[in-house]
Amino acid sequence: MDFQNNSPNQMPYNMPGGPGMQNQMPYPMPPVRQQENIMANAAMITGLVGAASIIFLPFYLPCIFGGISIVLALLSKGSQSRLSPHAKIGFIVTLCSFTLNAILFVFAMYLLMAVPEYQQQFNQLYEQMYGESFDDMMEDTFWD
Repeated sequence: MDFQNNSPNQMPYNMPGGPGMQNQMPYPMPPVRQQENIMANAAMITGLVGAASIIFLPFYLPCIFGGISIVLALLSKGSQSRLSPHAKIGFIVTLCSFTLNAILFVFAMYLLMAVPEYQQQFNQLYEQMYGESFDDMMEDTFWD
């Protein structure tokens, strides 16, 4: 019997599988990839769709998609202390599209009220659709 631990059949104490390492892995585990937040991805996608919809139908679609994007971004937070990067992107894009939408709306109203040619065209179109001009409707509504 060799009490000096010189036998070739014994493993050193700190080697994998040795006496001190019975339930430990010989190599570190690779980092576990966290599951992506589906609501954060949906918030980003609806925010981008809302921003792109300014081109097609500027006053309604950006508000609808933007509202959905904000709700999804806030719901994706859950119990975490911060929003995920995709939720932040959706939130920021939505705020930018709301701002651009408001600027376009104010500019359209300014053109409608300040430029007489646009006001006349709008009155003619309104009269064709509803039977009376927009100015007459406004007078009947607010001045009577």
